[in-house]
Amino acid sequence: MKASLFDRQGVPIKIGKEIARGGEGAILEIQGHPKYVAKVYHKPVFEAKAAKLNAMVDTKTARLVELAAWPVEVIQDGDGHVVGVVLPKILDYKDIHLLYGPRSRMREFPTATWPFLIRTAANLARAFSAIHEAGHVIGDVNDKVALVSEKSIVKLIDCDSFQVNADKKLYPCDVGVLTHQPPEFQGVKTFRGLRRTKNHDNFGLSVLIFQLLFMARHPFSGSYEGPEDMPIEKAIKEYRYVYGPDAANKKMKPPPHAIMPTALPPEMRELFERAFAEGSDKKMRPAAKEWVVALEELFSAVTKCKTNPSHSFILRNGPCPFCALESTTCSALFNLPVLFQTKEGRQRTALINIGTIWKEIRTVKPPGKLAPFQQMTEGKALPKPASKFIYYVSSLAIIITAIGLAHSTDNASLALLGVIPPLWLFSRGNSSRAGRSRKRFTQVELRWKALVSPREFLKYHAKLVEAKKALNNLGDEHERKMKDVHSSKHQDQLDCWLDKHKIAPGEIKGISSAALAILQSYGIETAKDLKRKSLAEVPTIGSARVKALMAWRLQLEKKFMFDPGKGVDPMAIASVGREIDMKRAELVQLLAEGPAKLKHIARQTHLRRVALKTEFDTICDTAVAA
Repeated sequence: MKASLFDRQGVPIKIGKEIARGGEGAILEIQGHPKYVAKVYHKPVFEAKAAKLNAMVDTKTARLVELAAWPVEVIQDGDGHVVGVVLPKILDYKDIHLLYGPRSRMREFPTATWPFLIRTAANLARAFSAIHEAGHVIGDVNDKVALVSEKSIVKLIDCDSFQVNADKKLYPCDVGVLTHQPPEFQGVKTFRGLRRTKNHDNFGLSVLIFQLLFMARHPFSGSYEGPEDMPIEKAIKEYRYVYGPDAANKKMKPPPHAIMPTALPPEMRELFERAFAEGSDKKMRPAAKEWVVALEELFSAVTKCKTNPSHSFILRNGPCPFCALESTTCSALFNLPVLFQTKEGRQRTALINIGTIWKEIRTVKPPGKLAPFQQMTEGKALPKPASKFIYYVSSLAIIITAIGLAHSTDNASLALLGVIPPLWLFSRGNSSRAGRSRKRFTQVELRWKALVSPREFLKYHAKLVEAKKALNNLGDEHERKMKDVHSSKHQDQLDCWLDKHKIAPGEIKGISSAALAILQSYGIETAKDLKRKSLAEVPTIGSARVKALMAWRLQLEKKFMFDPGKGVDPMAIASVGREIDMKRAELVQLLAEGPAKLKHIARQTHLRRVALKTEFDTICDTAVAA
């Protein structure tokens, strides 16, 4: 930049090389001030905007400058016109939305875990709280409102669009992205001049926190069972919170393979419900400070998953939800730092000492063999069938009486008729009791024979042996899969090429910020994810958008150039590593649970045998009494 620039005191500002360029202005170095940059606008700054920028400089505080790219000085030209601002320099930070989806997160923040996302959400809430405490409102809350460092530090950006309150004057925020605006703003024709409040910000903050914690899922994006389309904006306006207690009544269902809010403590679930429920426009949404406290408590409550060290979860809420989701989708949510010893002796890292676990498995004693049933019955009084003599005599008497009654009416026949019923009832009762006793005895005999051998224990032990073999053979499996990767370089290079092209609003016909949020909720982030089958599962996307998206992918495929001399894509190698790590995690979990499960089976087998022996003795005692 050749023109002379000055601060408000007339001190020259020497501009260096350009760092970045956006739609509103260029970011340039300031010579002699490495901690600051200059934002110089492309177009002339109108009087109202200039007054706002001066007010922001006048109201700056150390906390605002720490947590946001807050203007610290106004840049003027030789005529005194405002042409830009001086901002704190933010180095090595990335857009917060890159943390949402698993693929972009694993690429851009390779060491990020769920606690990292929780801490980032807490720091985001802190930044919002700082703006609110200073009397300002962000207004245009969206998924590009902040940058994040590799240490989860958050910096708010584009602060010159905020609603600023200075010297009893309000400088409005004239823009907004509807996917992060509250229900009361859905359907407004323009944001220009609209007065924003902290409670409006609190809605957008809650959406951002939800997206961070739940793998890019938007709280109002799901499957709608009604007849009409249900875009995110309409769902927000009608309070159709997909994960809320009233979701079924509002005909909303979460998208497939979603982490549910049940993974959170009840207190945090209540905060989301307060943020998104009907009536939340009455200042009841959780304030930024409330989110800070809740998220810090969540951070302290999570436990590292023993199966997969990249997972953390609330132990009291049940099994690890991330393990379950990865098992269902066969896709990693976080980079897994599980390392193992190869055949050559090289270590990638030890997760669990399998040798120690296997020693413990071997020390669990199986239940001894049960004595044969025939041996148990020796010298015992056993139930016998009912007396066949009584049964046959009474049956014969009935037959004779029936014949006599058919041919005679004398007193002898009538007398015989009076004797038969008691005799019949006696014989039937005797036969019934004997039959029940014998039936019970037979059941005990069958169950006894089933428990002679500790079959269940041996079966599970064999399963553990196979798991240990599979674990030992993972190195060979890794080698086989790597050979497959090397033999499919063309497809891998194409996938890598497509995966570098992130779907962005405005670049593809019909793809707005709302449509992008829906796609991200269904795990579609880049051109590589664009397949007709996966797009068919996305509600409200429409055939026109599907056609535009597939056409965009096809254009990218045509631009792809295969390089036969290029090595294997590192992402493909990493994918194989993750697959092996996931399998290892499953095997490790099976083996880690082995000792306790074997002990449980042995104990249950023993208890069943004791109960069966008691029942056997009772039957024999009853037979003696009879």
